[in-house]
Amino acid sequence: MPIVKDFKFWLIAGLGLIYFSLIYYSKWVSSDGLSVTYQSYNVLNGLGLVWNLGERTYVSTSPLFTIVSIPLTYIFDVLFNVFHISDNKIFNIPIIINMIFSITSITMILRYLYLKTTTIKPEKIFILLFSFGLLLASKFYIDFSTSGLENSLSYSVIAWFTILSMNEENPKSVFLLPIAVALVFLTRYDFFLIVCPTILYYFYKHKFTKGFMAMCIIILSWFVFSFFYFGSIFPNSFYLKTNNFNFYQSLFYYKENLFESKPMFLLIALGLYTSYFTNKKIFLGIIFYLAYIFLVRDYMFGRLFTILVPISIISIIEFASTKEILVYKKNFIKVSALSLILFAIIFFFPPVVKLYADKYAKGSFLLTNEREYYTRKFSNINFIYNKPVKEITSISNSVQMLHTPLLPESQNTYFIDPVGLASPFITYYIKNYGSKGERPGHYFVNIDHLKQIGLFESVLLNKNILQDKDTAELYDDVNIVSKGSIFSIDRLKTIIKLHTHNYKSTKNE
Repeated sequence: MPIVKDFKFWLIAGLGLIYFSLIYYSKWVSSDGLSVTYQSYNVLNGLGLVWNLGERTYVSTSPLFTIVSIPLTYIFDVLFNVFHISDNKIFNIPIIINMIFSITSITMILRYLYLKTTTIKPEKIFILLFSFGLLLASKFYIDFSTSGLENSLSYSVIAWFTILSMNEENPKSVFLLPIAVALVFLTRYDFFLIVCPTILYYFYKHKFTKGFMAMCIIILSWFVFSFFYFGSIFPNSFYLKTNNFNFYQSLFYYKENLFESKPMFLLIALGLYTSYFTNKKIFLGIIFYLAYIFLVRDYMFGRLFTILVPISIISIIEFASTKEILVYKKNFIKVSALSLILFAIIFFFPPVVKLYADKYAKGSFLLTNEREYYTRKFSNINFIYNKPVKEITSISNSVQMLHTPLLPESQNTYFIDPVGLASPFITYYIKNYGSKGERPGHYFVNIDHLKQIGLFESVLLNKNILQDKDTAELYDDVNIVSKGSIFSIDRLKTIIKLHTHNYKSTKNE
């Protein structure tokens, strides 16, 4: 049928156009998102993955997003300079990169929808249109389609993985599925929980295929690079989010997220239900990941949940195209009824709600709508790239420091990140001495104490004059790992010490 006469094509294309319009209208960038842009410019200027000059640090939680952002930042920087597209290119480049990945993901999903919808039955049309309506109404999914964070990339790689999983016996899928697993894992390590059941079953059935070996090579290559370059295979945030579990705050976190984006969670619930019948390995992956989110939480509304949207919509498409929906009507009603009862008990039954009421959660746990916050904060800022230099004239310990190096007034500044995301010394100090705060993974170190014992002077003088013996030892070791010769034997020994030695011999107040 000619494409002009293909109503299905134009209907699906219309869904894609609506999605693009929504993400364009809601485009924004966060402080964390700008950090990837800053490090990309540092690499492009020959400085490496550093924050301060000569100080290697594993800032981003997404290795893959950092890697692909570097060449894309270069390309769009050239285009902005040649065509004078905008005076605020630093702000716009991460948004464009995000849009590319978000559009790629929705294109894969819509193409899958087009190929799978070969029959037209009213109940199938209804469930598919209803599901895509939920997707387009999913506030946080739309919000994090931009933001400068890795969410948009995660949409693409998880969509590719899920589509391959639904056709896992296809010879191409046998080769490509493990590679997709590697890309999902390198987008965020914790996404491995989603793909774990699938790759375990794959290995049980196929053993060491070429695709499986390629997956191992990709992942191990990054681990080797990361270990020798940064001194750790884990991002800084890993050391900041351990021992973070609080049952009451986790209930509060789930409740607040659910009520802030009901369409997204309804879509995830439908995806969970349909994946049980279409691919139980995907079903288990969703369960594992939801349990993980309950354990670790986050301070950003919706961010950790959005990756489940592509999985859910693809599971629904597969269910609608391969199953007789009316056959599952009674089962769906029973499951829905039980789920609603459980939902009502957890979120509306006073004795249960009292367990995680405001007095238990608020004040010790903060949730924020990142888009609303940064849309206001960055509305009148013209970011520029300040190349790190040796001549330090000031020290910044701004609580919003991930975008601080890109502010016009931040030249000749050394940055100490009080939450440890970008400062290797603070990362390992928090690992040993702890920190306090209201946002999981963003707890603050006692920066006044560190200032009193000589941290700032040590940085300015480029000499360790820290008055506390344990802290001074840690400072020296972190400098060896973050600034020393990459393949030095002494550095290798120090890396091992840094991860095994307890530097806290006395209590630090």
